[in-house]
Amino acid sequence: MRNDVEYLELLEELEQIIKDAKQSLIGNRCSIDKAEVLGIINDLMEALPDEIKRARSITSEAKTIVNKAKDDAQRLLDDADAEADEIVKTAQLDSDRQVKAAQEKANSILDRADAEAEAIIKDAEKKSAEMVAAHQITQLATEQARETVDDAKRQAYDAKMGARSYVDDMLGDVEHTLMEYVSEIQACRKQFK
Repeated sequence: MRNDVEYLELLEELEQIIKDAKQSLIGNRCSIDKAEVLGIINDLMEALPDEIKRARSITSEAKTIVNKAKDDAQRLLDDADAEADEIVKTAQLDSDRQVKAAQEKANSILDRADAEAEAIIKDAEKKSAEMVAAHQITQLATEQARETVDDAKRQAYDAKMGARSYVDDMLGDVEHTLMEYVSEIQACRKQFK
């Protein structure tokens, strides 16, 4: 594992390559040895502490989750739009009588589902109360489990918020860089007008 001095040496080497790079005629660009710079960057990345690598992995996972959530949300919106269009067409063709019948059937299903859910909840609460009342160990285990779950939820939330913040910072940096490029391109275009 590298120490702080080695990190600094690699960064200084990278800085020197950039300082020694040949200046471009247009803008603030320069030519550098891509392989040499990538090699130094690779050495730096390999030397990163495990905590940073884990944070990078979490960020990557967060990006994947965000992208999947966006895709899922778009797919759900598309499905919902298509289904809504179909329901409107069907409702217009079938008339108010069929809509009323569908509503009554839906209400009946919801009422049955609510009743079944309520019965299941009451039964679970009754069994839980019996088990907790019967065993003090169960009560202690339940409390510890609840604390463990609460702690896990807090840690997951903190990790998620940290990942979101990191992703937002990264996107802000990218946005800033892109804006600089746009400004530079606009300045170059003005020179040619």
